[in-house]
Amino acid sequence: MKGMLKPIIVLTVICLITSAGLALTNAKTVDAIAAVNKQTIKAAEKSVLGNKQGRAEQGTAKSFGGDLTVMVGIDNAGKITGVTVTDSSDTPGLGSKAAEPGYLKQYKGLSAADLNNLKENNIKDNAKLDAITGATISSNGVYHAVQDAMSKGGK
Repeated sequence: MKGMLKPIIVLTVICLITSAGLALTNAKTVDAIAAVNKQTIKAAEKSVLGNKQGRAEQGTAKSFGGDLTVMVGIDNAGKITGVTVTDSSDTPGLGSKAAEPGYLKQYKGLSAADLNNLKENNIKDNAKLDAITGATISSNGVYHAVQDAMSKGGK
């Protein structure tokens, strides 16, 4: 029994030291991380709105690699002024093509009505938009995230 007590104590002390170190690191960096996140959101808002009047809304949906988050600029008439992907874990290469500006520009000028037809639950069913061949799940992730954003701020 005495031989088992020493490893238990050593492992407990290691865990306590590691936990304290992680807690201290978190306490020291939480404000800096929040500031960077706020700057990232402001930059995304500016990117999707440009010089137009309106607002920016975030949308989230499931994609191939997990949750995908977009920032959508919406002008005062309820039309999309721009879309940018702010967070995605999709596959680099093929899946990440759905986050490229060249692909996202197809959403410009669309309204919530253009995206929320009940018959169009899949990007392939929407005649106004193209999916990326071989990355349909990622394309749908962007599509549904934009729908989510528009439901918060579109007309």
